[in-house]
Amino acid sequence: MKSLCIATLCIVAFSCTKADRTVTLNYEPQIYVVKIEQANNKPIAIKVQDFREEKTKIGSIPIDQIGLFKVPVTIQQEADQFLKEAMTIELKQRGFSIADGGKIVKIDLLKLFGDLDKTEFKIGSQSIYKHDAIGGLVIGLRVLNKDSQVIFAKKLQKAIRMKNVHGVFKSSKDTTLALNTAIQNLFIDLFDDKAFIDALME
Repeated sequence: MKSLCIATLCIVAFSCTKADRTVTLNYEPQIYVVKIEQANNKPIAIKVQDFREEKTKIGSIPIDQIGLFKVPVTIQQEADQFLKEAMTIELKQRGFSIADGGKIVKIDLLKLFGDLDKTEFKIGSQSIYKHDAIGGLVIGLRVLNKDSQVIFAKKLQKAIRMKNVHGVFKSSKDTTLALNTAIQNLFIDLFDDKAFIDALME
């Protein structure tokens, strides 16, 4: 019986290894954005540096009901380039031009994660497992003037937890949604920060 259980687990693990475990980063521009007066006279350069040791793996997901077997969750895109493009979109939406010769927005990517958090609870003698999809990021952001002086600095972090997701053992779609939502929300928070906008317009 023990050998049969082990064999069954191996079959489950093998059959699930073909599941999609790649997160595709996707950014949707913010809506109802109003252009800032005189922003077109404020050129902004954007520089992003990825300080993570592991550039592709961002977490792991289980491929069996109890979480005995896990496989990595990876991203195919370059995260630093993705964040630069997202920042470019939002600055242009507000009327800024992306060019050298003015302020510099520096983004340090410190953490990017997409994972599943397993919780066990019992109904009688039976163990039940639920999984929450988690996605998020941590960045350091600075605005520098033409003299390379820091005029704004802030550490931003955002995480999204999607509770008790379904189908998580065969797909990373829930992790993808959680991570992309976290990125969206982080940029919303940033551009809602008056001190950030004031630094760009200084």
